[in-house]
Amino acid sequence: MMMEANIEQWKLKALRSLSSKQQTTKELTDRLTKRGCPEEFIDEIIDELTEMRALDDYKYAYQYTNEKIDKGYSRWLIEAKLREKGVPTYLSNEAYDEYCHLHQLTQVEIERNQAYMIINSMAAGGGYLSRKDEARMLRRLRRYGHQIPRIVEAVHMYKDIKDISEIE
Repeated sequence: MMMEANIEQWKLKALRSLSSKQQTTKELTDRLTKRGCPEEFIDEIIDELTEMRALDDYKYAYQYTNEKIDKGYSRWLIEAKLREKGVPTYLSNEAYDEYCHLHQLTQVEIERNQAYMIINSMAAGGGYLSRKDEARMLRRLRRYGHQIPRIVEAVHMYKDIKDISEIE
């Protein structure tokens, strides 16, 4: 009886933790372990929360992917960050592919648009980027995991649009 009461208390703690912040299975497992939850309870708690759909690594990966794509992160960086959080690669790939499908975009189009968005925001004052700004922009794009070919395409796209707007 005492053990049942104990596991119920840990389930409530896990639910409270999930209600304040969405987490992956690994993050919740680590959190419960850190707080002293007995190991024999953790699997049962994780299974029950997964069955209740309170804990869903795919849903987490999909929401994380949407948020990070909108911030300019590349597929590879999103995948790496999700892997650190314990999300299997196949789930992060499914989430990214679902985003592409829903927005009817290819990965190349998304990355080119992201790079263009970052370039455009850095040149918000109008005109061309200075050499210093270009170097800063390239570092930022690389930090977000973008590959050189997409960056080059976006820079050319930005310069072409700037040239056209100056003609008009």
